[in-house]
Amino acid sequence: MAIKDYILEGSEWSQADDIGKLTPEVSGGYCRALVIYWLNDVNTNHKVTVTENFRSLIKSHAGNLKGIAQSQADTSKVGDLNGLDMVTVHLMQVSQGALSVNTAAANVTWFSTGAGSPGSAVRNALNQSAKSMCIVHLEWDGWFGTSIGSGAHAIGAVSEPGGSAGLTYTVFDPNYGILRAYGTVGIDALMLDIQKDYSASRLMAMPLM
Repeated sequence: MAIKDYILEGSEWSQADDIGKLTPEVSGGYCRALVIYWLNDVNTNHKVTVTENFRSLIKSHAGNLKGIAQSQADTSKVGDLNGLDMVTVHLMQVSQGALSVNTAAANVTWFSTGAGSPGSAVRNALNQSAKSMCIVHLEWDGWFGTSIGSGAHAIGAVSEPGGSAGLTYTVFDPNYGILRAYGTVGIDALMLDIQKDYSASRLMAMPLM
């Protein structure tokens, strides 16, 4: 299946609509700010917000998501902070402490090519989360001698009981919208499609507590 086949009707989203108006140093962290704010909204309202309502929430947000994004100017260069530290900083800025990232090393699962699967990394993080939520950080490496550069991206995932397949998984990807998958088979297939779509070399799933 293509990623677009997982999108809930009416829940399409493209951060490109906003990134085109942002400076490069701001646009680099905008996806992470959107993901964390979406997770915070799900946590606060105990339901998955449809896209148009989420857009209204962003406009009414007391903080400045574009300014928040600027604190992570270049997601492809970690520098002195690791991915968990940066996520924690964003979380404090956007949610004002409503959620926190479990930074215990044992609860961080890196998927890399040939080891495990991106779906299992996400399922493990969701199982470890007291709120059944996680942030997923993807990275890809550039190719020497080509125009393809390295980069990073963030998505959010939530699991909840329901359906004949077991758990229902909802994923928010700022480049596509709100995606829905059912059961272990469904989320594994979706995450594999996402990994392939971004040509991700590494994937880290971080549980929210």
